[in-house]
Amino acid sequence: MDFKQLKHFMAVVEQSSFRKAADTLNISQPALSISIKKLEIMLGCILLDRASGKVIPTAFGRSLYQSARTIKKDLKHAQDRLNEIHGMTKGRVTVGISPYAYTPELGQFIGVFVNKYPGLELRTILETYDSVVPSLINEKMDFGIVEVAERNKHPRIGHKTLYRNPYVLIARPNHPLASKNILEPKDIVEFPWIYGTNMIAHVKNWAETFTESGLTPPEPVVAGGSIQFYESLMHSSNFLAALPLAFIKERIAQGVFIELKIPGADWFNYMDILYRDDLTMSPGARRLFDDILAGISDA
Repeated sequence: MDFKQLKHFMAVVEQSSFRKAADTLNISQPALSISIKKLEIMLGCILLDRASGKVIPTAFGRSLYQSARTIKKDLKHAQDRLNEIHGMTKGRVTVGISPYAYTPELGQFIGVFVNKYPGLELRTILETYDSVVPSLINEKMDFGIVEVAERNKHPRIGHKTLYRNPYVLIARPNHPLASKNILEPKDIVEFPWIYGTNMIAHVKNWAETFTESGLTPPEPVVAGGSIQFYESLMHSSNFLAALPLAFIKERIAQGVFIELKIPGADWFNYMDILYRDDLTMSPGARRLFDDILAGISDA
């Protein structure tokens, strides 16, 4: 039995469609159909029911699918072990990182890794959640660290959460709102805003804070920027910003910014590591992946 045929069979079961499975596998639909037919002939049984309008596994197919999952897991484990034996003296590790994932903690882990494995070439790419999935599918990176509100359902992408990523409202220390003990949504919509353009899509409860009070969420006058840009802009104006606490907490502790609180507001998403669930990472990528997960994860 060819393991490639098992991969083809698993993709059809997971996608419930020959067309979608062929797209996922990057092969033609006729080639996929031939592969599955050869597998059925070799095993002497029908694996997939194609008559119902939706491709579903038969009893034989369900049994084979469970066995194939076990085989895939065992092969991945064996490959991981071989990679460890091979060592980490050379190669490249490519990591996609979203802007707000560039925290001091992550910088520390990357710095230690580079010093410990000087033979490896580490490359980071600025990515967003929307771009990291196709980059992983096309094998342009080993893994990505991005903000996630809702997990992608792609069968080839795995997720592991590093931490819950709360967003906070900040301003300069002498902002007109600094002296107010209790803020309401109507108080903050009057001021200019700076925040990422993906706030509504990727941060939970953001829009609801305003719409539940009959207000329209404020549009950013400026969409994103570096931490130095935030400081320069906000200290010369009355701009407000909503930023991840992990990204800005050192500046708050230093008194560069103050946090303004709105009772009941809970803005957050998750910082996740995304990876190809059906591929084995190189030894270097696996080591950095495991170090980050063990050192930064809330779990």
